[in-house]
Amino acid sequence: MEFTIIPYKSQAYVSMCELRDEILRKPIGLRLSPAEIEKDSGDTLLVGLENGRVVACCILTEINSASVKLRQMAVSPACQGKGVGKSLLLFAEKTAREKQYDTICLHARKLACGFYEKQDYSVMGKEFTEVGIPHFEMTKTINLRRIMDLKSLVRENIFHLTPYSCARDEFKGEASVYLDANESPYNPDFHRYPDPMQRQLKKRVSEIKNRKPSQIVIGNGSDETIDLSFRIFCEPGKDNVVAIEPTYGMYKVCADINNVAYRKVLLDENFQLDAEKVLAATDAHTKLIFLCSPNNPSGNLLKRAEMLKVVEKFPGIVIIDEAYIDFSNEPSWLDDLDKYPHLIVLHTFSKAWGLAGLRCGFAFASEAIVDLFNKVKYPYNISDLVQQTVLKQLSIGADNKNEWVRLILEEKEPLIKGLTSLPFVEKIWPSDANFLLVKVKDANTIYRKLVERGIIVRNRSSVLLCGNCLRITIGTKDENRTLLEALSFIYV
Repeated sequence: MEFTIIPYKSQAYVSMCELRDEILRKPIGLRLSPAEIEKDSGDTLLVGLENGRVVACCILTEINSASVKLRQMAVSPACQGKGVGKSLLLFAEKTAREKQYDTICLHARKLACGFYEKQDYSVMGKEFTEVGIPHFEMTKTINLRRIMDLKSLVRENIFHLTPYSCARDEFKGEASVYLDANESPYNPDFHRYPDPMQRQLKKRVSEIKNRKPSQIVIGNGSDETIDLSFRIFCEPGKDNVVAIEPTYGMYKVCADINNVAYRKVLLDENFQLDAEKVLAATDAHTKLIFLCSPNNPSGNLLKRAEMLKVVEKFPGIVIIDEAYIDFSNEPSWLDDLDKYPHLIVLHTFSKAWGLAGLRCGFAFASEAIVDLFNKVKYPYNISDLVQQTVLKQLSIGADNKNEWVRLILEEKEPLIKGLTSLPFVEKIWPSDANFLLVKVKDANTIYRKLVERGIIVRNRSSVLLCGNCLRITIGTKDENRTLLEALSFIYV
């Protein structure tokens, strides 16, 4: 199968018109008029050829300097179901990208929407009728590398910053005598500065997460990488960020610390995202969008299709916080980093790996963005003790982590069943994390009475959409039993 661009009114063009008539028009009793054919003259005409015969075709029509429309795509019956349509679509996207278009749109028959959604096209607006057939407008961003001008997103002083060069940056390898960093020659367990780039740890993490070491930033928990994102991209007093609400509270705290406006977009009653509302909250000074999935405190995964709309349409930095992804069956966004160079994905060892006390988190991003993080972070932000302890834990392998995750998830249903049996529990939301959001009759009273019994949960009543809600972490079998026994003696 050969895919190629053809000249207007060439022999291949005539064959293309015949195929369009046969596939697209004949079933509804219409044929291409001379006026419709004449519209092709300024377009890009694409065909799939098999033994010199046109078996697939489509047309790219410019909408404006940034957008192109794909129309009249047809595949001969003999080639349908063999991946020819997908191959032609990819060739059309490649052609449009080479012509420097940023987005491609199309009108898809309702029955074909599933096919295009699998190719990362998003539905725009409501259903409409075209030539008597239900259609949807769909769109896809195809040229994010051109849309995202990193220099325009970064604070100017940070872009031109010459970072502090520490002694261990200037020398790489092993030496027998170190007299370069004014360290003490005594107390050999801790007297040397740690590797500022955490090379050994990044190498091990890259093997586990299937990312290059140059795509990894290691922080003092995820909180450090969140704060660094503000310091790199947001001009204090001028720029803003957008985040869903409710969500992890540190996004707003970091915004307030950095004097950056924080715009909240309320989730729906099921704690789900509306991409259009998120995008509508942005403006020319919006540098970051935060999406936490599975979300905290609701525990649910955000719909990937809605997240994808945000990722593909927002020309700034999208940060997806996946602190709880190990408890979910859904794939991580890490595999999308190469496709979307403006994406930052946050992971942590604090949850599934049981290493919260070590404070070790990760940001995964393009090498260009990682270089900016390395410019701004403190030189020795991760102690040698933390690096070596995490490496030791990882050397055991993922088996322990996977077993801990299994045990936690195994306890989820019995805990839900026990909580549901309590008379003051009104609702428990579905969770893809290691905690439950539970609506009760009087959260303040229940929280206080649990504290009196030495049991601590999180009272989220003051958070939007979380009135009278407690967030309860799933513990061990004994811890969960102790909680349920204590709750059985509480009356509200």
